[in-house]
Amino acid sequence: MGEIKQILTKKIIDCYENQNFSFNEIYSKDFITDQNLKEYWDKRENKNDKWESFVKYVLFDQKERQYISEQLMRLLLDSQDSIGEHFTISDDTGKFTLPDRLSEFLRLRALCTNFFEIYQKIMSRINFDYPQREFSGTHIRGKIDWNKTSKNSFGMFPTNFHTRSWIREFDTPENRLLLLCANWIKQDSIKILKTNFEEPLSTDERGFLINIHESVSKIIQRFPFSDVTRQVHGLKNLQKNSIQISNLRRDVNKRILEGKIKNPQYGNLQKWVGKYIDLSPEGKIHDKDMFVVESMTNIDKLYEILIFLEFFKYLKDVKRCHPVLKLHSDQNYKIIFKIGEHKVEFYHEKNFGINDKSSPSWILTSKPDYSAIVNEQIVAVFDAKNYFKMDKKLDEKYRIYKKTIQCYEKLKVLKLVNKNEFLKFWDGVIDSEIIYEFFKHLEVNKNDAMQYCQNLITQYKENNEKIKKEYENLRNKAKENRDDATIKILSYVVNLDVNYGALIFPKEGYKQFTYPDQKKQISRYHYNQMIEHLRLDYDKKYAKQTRDETVELIYKGIEFGIRSQETILINN
Repeated sequence: MGEIKQILTKKIIDCYENQNFSFNEIYSKDFITDQNLKEYWDKRENKNDKWESFVKYVLFDQKERQYISEQLMRLLLDSQDSIGEHFTISDDTGKFTLPDRLSEFLRLRALCTNFFEIYQKIMSRINFDYPQREFSGTHIRGKIDWNKTSKNSFGMFPTNFHTRSWIREFDTPENRLLLLCANWIKQDSIKILKTNFEEPLSTDERGFLINIHESVSKIIQRFPFSDVTRQVHGLKNLQKNSIQISNLRRDVNKRILEGKIKNPQYGNLQKWVGKYIDLSPEGKIHDKDMFVVESMTNIDKLYEILIFLEFFKYLKDVKRCHPVLKLHSDQNYKIIFKIGEHKVEFYHEKNFGINDKSSPSWILTSKPDYSAIVNEQIVAVFDAKNYFKMDKKLDEKYRIYKKTIQCYEKLKVLKLVNKNEFLKFWDGVIDSEIIYEFFKHLEVNKNDAMQYCQNLITQYKENNEKIKKEYENLRNKAKENRDDATIKILSYVVNLDVNYGALIFPKEGYKQFTYPDQKKQISRYHYNQMIEHLRLDYDKKYAKQTRDETVELIYKGIEFGIRSQETILINN
C-alpha cells in the first residue's frame, strides 16, 4: 500500500476507533472535506479509487480480509494447472495480476509451517540404515568371529578380537534432504531480508522472516547427526534444480519404493520439496513489488473472484468434470465444464447488451456477475452481493443499549429476596449504586420505586437516541440493499428470459428468501421459475459450511436451468 493510502488508512481508523465517528459518517464523501482529508485524497496513488470502496476496505474486519486473501491464494495455487502462473483481476480502479507479493508470502508461510510439522514427525521416527560392520580390537563389540580371531592369534590366547556388529547409520539420502530443506529456508529468508524492494517489506513481513530464520537456524544447529551435517554442507549452495539435488531426490524416491523408508512423512517431504522449488521464494517475491489485495481496495470484486474460484475448485475436486478456466475477454474468465452431455460455459461478468453482436438483441443491458450458458442459451444467472452490517462498533453499542433496557425492565419487577441473584447476574450492565437506590425506594414505597426505575429508562433512552436511530438506519439499509439486489436479479431473469436466478450474500441476515419456497409451489408469473438467496461467508466460523452448501447449490441451479429450458422446448 502506498504512502498516501497508509496515511489515509491511519486517519480513518483513528476517527472510527478513537473519535467516535460511525461507519456511515466516514463513508459519506462529505467526510473528506469535513476532516481536511481532501489534500491527501487528491494525492492518492490510484486516482481511480472510490472513497466509498476505500472506506469499506479499510474498516473491513481484519480477520475476514485475511481469510479472503489467504483463501484466494490457496485457490489460485490449486488452479495453476488450468490458469497458468497469473490470474488477472480488473475493476474500475485498474487491472491487477495475482498471485502478488502478498500471495507469495502467504504461500511461503504455509510451506514453512508445513515443513516444521513434517520435520517434527520425521525426527520422532527418523529413518536409518542398519548395516553390519566388522571391528578388530581388545574390546569386544558384537558377535566374535572365532575363525578370524583364531587365525590371527597363532595358537595363543587371543588378545585381539575380530567382531561383527549391526550399527545404526543416519547418513542416508532422505535425512540429507531433510536437513538440506532447512538450509534452503534459512538462506532464502536471509536473501529476502537483504533485498532492496521498490516497495519495502512491511513490519509484519520482516517479523515473519526473522521468526522463520531463527526457528530454522535452531533446527540446523541442534541437528544431532554430524555426518549428515557434513554431507549437506557441500549441497546447500547448489541450485535447487541442479543434477546433484535431482539425483538426491531420485535416490529418496527409490528407497521409498524399495520399502527401505518406513516413515510416510518422507513422502510428504518429497511433495514439499516440489512445492518449495516451484515457489522459488528468493526469486518470485523479489520480482513482485505490488500487493494486489492491498492495492486493490474493491473488496466486493475480491468477493466475486473468491466465489468464482470456489466454484471452479468444487467442479474439479467434487464433481470431477475436468473444468477448464479460460479468458472470455481481456480481463474476465469463464469456466467450461460438462453436466451430462451438456457443455456449460460459466461466465464471470459477461455483458449482455442491445448491441452485443455475439448474442441475441436484449431489451436492456444486463451484466450479472455470473451467467451459465448452454448451447448459446442462458440457463442461469447469479449476482454476488457483499452486503453486511459494516458497523460492528454500532452493533456492539446497540447490543449494550438493548441489554441495559432489559436490565431496567427486570429491575422494575424485582423482589427484595432476589436482590443478590440479580446483582450477580446483571453485574456490570448498570451501576450497582442505581440498584441499591432502587431498593431504598422499594422498602419505603413500591410506586416510588417503579417511578424511579421508569425515569431511569426514559432518561437512558433519551441519552442514547442517536445509537438507536443509527442502528435502525443501518438495519433499514440492510433491508433496502436486499430488496434492491432482489429487484436486480429479477430484472436479469426477465430481460434475459432465464428460469433460474440466485443472489449470493456473505452473511445470514440476507439469506432469507427463496422462490418458490420449500413447498415447491408453482410460480404464477413465469413457468418453472426459481429465485434463491444463497450464502458464502468469509468468517472462518461459517466459511467452510456455507461454501460447501453454496457451490453445490450453484451447480444444482444450473442443472435446474437446463431442465427448465428443455421442458419449455418440449412443451412448445
